[in-house]
Amino acid sequence: MKRSILFFGLLLVVIQSSVAKTIIVDKFGSCQYTTIQGGINASSAGDTIKVLPGIYNEALIINKAVVIQGSGYETTIITSSTNPTITMSNGKIIWFAITSSGGDGAQVSAGTITNCVISGCTGSGIKFPTGSTGSVKNSVIIGNAIYGVRSTSNHGSATNCISRNNGDKDFSHVVGVFQGST
Repeated sequence: MKRSILFFGLLLVVIQSSVAKTIIVDKFGSCQYTTIQGGINASSAGDTIKVLPGIYNEALIINKAVVIQGSGYETTIITSSTNPTITMSNGKIIWFAITSSGGDGAQVSAGTITNCVISGCTGSGIKFPTGSTGSVKNSVIIGNAIYGVRSTSNHGSATNCISRNNGDKDFSHVVGVFQGST
């Protein structure tokens, strides 16, 4: 009987530790974290990081299988003066406006950016490095200084995206299904 209780107790601990959690970010301090990177650092694979409206002036490194969910691209903005604003090697980012006054909006070696607006970057909106398996989906890439979506060697993909009024080209060496300028 004692072994059964011990077994079920251990099983409960294992189940609870494997359950994904939701981390809330609010730059004004009303939640667990005031920075998105702080939420990412505290997260584990499978977690969701919900970001309340605001302008988040920070560069992000996304290297975990997490979902980072903004409150809508009209009200949740990630901006920085670094190149790039977002460095992504895993996970998913959804419902943000992204910009960079220092270069590219996002460099995506793996993971997915979806339902975002990437605009006003002094470099390219999205850059896929050599070997990238990353993707951008259902997003608008507009008014960036160099390229809208750029790959150095036909890596990365863009699906159902609109890319317009970018400096050099809207899409450069990107694999995928496009909408908008090519």
